[in-house]
Amino acid sequence: MSEASKQAPFLLVVISAALLGGCGASVAPPAATVAPPVATAVPPAAAEATGSTADPTVGPTQCASDPEGAWNLINGRQWADALEWAKALEVFECAAEQGSVTFEVAEGRCYALTMLRQPDRALADCNLAVELDPSSADAHVFRGLAHASQGRADLALADYDEAIRLDPDHAYAYANRGNAYDEMGQFDRALTEYQRAIELDPEASFAYRNRGVAYNRHGETELALADFSKAIELDPTYPAAYASRADLRWQAGDVEGSLADYDEALRLDPSAYAALTGRGSSRIDAKDFVGATQDAEAAIALDPTRADGYYLRGLVAAYEGDDAAALIDYDKAIALQPDFLVAVSARMRVYLRQGNGAEAITDCEQLIAAEPGEGVLYAWRGAARAMQGDEDGARADFDRAVALTTDRDLLEDIKAMQREFGID
Repeated sequence: MSEASKQAPFLLVVISAALLGGCGASVAPPAATVAPPVATAVPPAAAEATGSTADPTVGPTQCASDPEGAWNLINGRQWADALEWAKALEVFECAAEQGSVTFEVAEGRCYALTMLRQPDRALADCNLAVELDPSSADAHVFRGLAHASQGRADLALADYDEAIRLDPDHAYAYANRGNAYDEMGQFDRALTEYQRAIELDPEASFAYRNRGVAYNRHGETELALADFSKAIELDPTYPAAYASRADLRWQAGDVEGSLADYDEALRLDPSAYAALTGRGSSRIDAKDFVGATQDAEAAIALDPTRADGYYLRGLVAAYEGDDAAALIDYDKAIALQPDFLVAVSARMRVYLRQGNGAEAITDCEQLIAAEPGEGVLYAWRGAARAMQGDEDGARADFDRAVALTTDRDLLEDIKAMQREFGID
């Protein structure tokens, strides 16, 4: 991966001679900045409230006859503690079938569904939990996480505010309020929130991890690495911290280190989608295309409604020269997430390699609309226009690309591409 491609906001590599022959570098999916940390703030297990214990003779996800719901609540908590969110949800659903939907059942389903990235479904239970016990700070935090998963930082912030009003010492609420402030562009205020969480709970691994994600987002990579490593030191069983550190190491070109961290994250939580797609990207960089395909297909099986797995599988196909398969997967990824610019960029490069200037221009125009100051985009569109015989349009695009580009290496690539297409 070239330094120039690392610096681009969502692009891969400029296409000179390699423009039509290569596929560019892989792009690791970003760290799960919205997904909440592992179940560090789940309220006490039902056993603590009821004195009941789980029956070891009953299968973990078997719906036990449990009219009072105590056993199923314990079992649901156990699966949540093991990060087995689908199994936890199954047991909480069982508890609901055995009787009325209590606060504990609604709260458990709210959290499990949020962790399964089903915030629309989660909110129904989150709202019910808050309605059943408006004084529960945890319920407000969990609903805030569901709102955050929907990209509604404003609503998440309101819930975290209420949680802190109810419990001023709720470290988890402060750590997630920091996330909301950072999403809203208030980085300094976010740092204050993370620090407050750490002051309240010096062992708060989730606060260090959240702060590390924020640091990384703002280019403070050394501070981010220190926070991810501290989170792992405090909790060596924290998969999201390993995944976040793996993302950072991948960005720094440390493929071996990133693979080690992704492996550990997935050992701890085999259902960690972002770790699967991240490891797949690192495996591409290590030229392990079989392993990358396996990770992509595991991610697709885990959640066929998310775009990253299809994009990753398409990237492997493109590297292996199977443009038809690559386009199928890129199309699927973009259909699921129309603003997935990395996938649009990758598809555009395949179109260029195929000589399909018309389709490449369409993708370039979407990219330019999103990032009008990125010079290389105009170079790509210039190449596509040249393929279509539009020399005047191509010349205007290459001139624009040169005017916008300050990176010397990238500028030389653009000029080489311009010469390759005979555009003076």
